[in-house]
Amino acid sequence: MSVIVVALDLSSDMQPVLSAAEEQCRGLGCGMVLATVEPMVLSAAGVGVEELKQEVEQDFANDVGLIHELAGSVAEKGIQCRAVILEGEPSNGILKVAEKLNARMIILGSHGHSPLFDALIGSASPAVIHRANCPVMLIPLH
Repeated sequence: MSVIVVALDLSSDMQPVLSAAEEQCRGLGCGMVLATVEPMVLSAAGVGVEELKQEVEQDFANDVGLIHELAGSVAEKGIQCRAVILEGEPSNGILKVAEKLNARMIILGSHGHSPLFDALIGSASPAVIHRANCPVMLIPLH
């Protein structure tokens, strides 16, 4: 079955992105893969402050629980859905999973920042748009 990769940062309002993805999956008759990209969690192992290490590990565990909960709620609506948690740089992770799964489409949220903001602070959207081998749908998150 073909899939749509839905990239979630888990820190924003994800409902517009999930709603658009559900609509596309129903229209295309395909499944959904929810993907989130975590920073290099394993690098926290060398941190000397135990509280910081525990906080990073707890944040990761919370994100794992949340994305699996979201996948379950999508599946309850009759759409085949699974969750993947990637590690590293967001655009690379999103593109790799989309390529590996031969995704029909990538859907991700956009905060609508300027190109200067994206260049200085970073954003996965421009890199995904420029390098994706499939259509990309941006959902505004205002």
